[in-house]
Amino acid sequence: AIENARLVEAERKRLEELTVLYALATVGVEATNVETLIQHAIQIIGDILRPDYFGVGLVDEAAGVLRVCRSTRSAPMERLTVPLGRGVAGQVVATGQPRRIPDVSREPVYLPVNPGARSELCVPLKVGKRVIGLINSESTRPDAFSEADERLMTASAAQLATAIEKARLFQAAQRQREAAA
Repeated sequence: AIENARLVEAERKRLEELTVLYALATVGVEATNVETLIQHAIQIIGDILRPDYFGVGLVDEAAGVLRVCRSTRSAPMERLTVPLGRGVAGQVVATGQPRRIPDVSREPVYLPVNPGARSELCVPLKVGKRVIGLINSESTRPDAFSEADERLMTASAAQLATAIEKARLFQAAQRQREAAA
C-alpha cells in the first residue's frame, strides 16, 4: 500500500511537470509581448506548483538592475527591482548556474525580501550562454525544493527564455515597422 501511494505520488508529480511544460510551450508560441508572457508564466507555475513566493526577473543592464515580476500568497502580481549582483539572484545571474538553498538563514548572501521564507530555488533564464534573467521560487518550509524541482525549473526556464527572446524580436520588428510607416 505504501509503495502504491509512492507510485501514485510520483505519477501525480510527473503529470504536474508535463502540464507546466506544455502550458509554457503553448503560451510561448502565442506570445508577442514580453510583459504578458511573464505574467502568464507566473500564473501557470503558481497555479500548478503553488510555491509560497515565485517570480521571474529580467536583467536590465542599462539600469544595472533585475526587474522582477512576482506572485505571493497575498499579492497575485507585484513588481520589485533588485540591484544586479545582489543576493542569491545576483549569483545566479553572474554564474549562469542554478542555486538550491535548503536553509536561507545559513546563506550569507540571501536577501530577506520574502517574509518567512526558509528555502529557495533560483535558476537562470539563458539564451545560449547569455543570462537574460531568472526564475526564483521560495518556500516557508525548510528544504522544500528537490533535485526534481530544480530539473523542472531549469526546463521551464529554458522554454521561457526562448519565448522571451522570440517575443522581444517580435516587438522589435513591430517597432521598426511602425517607425518606417
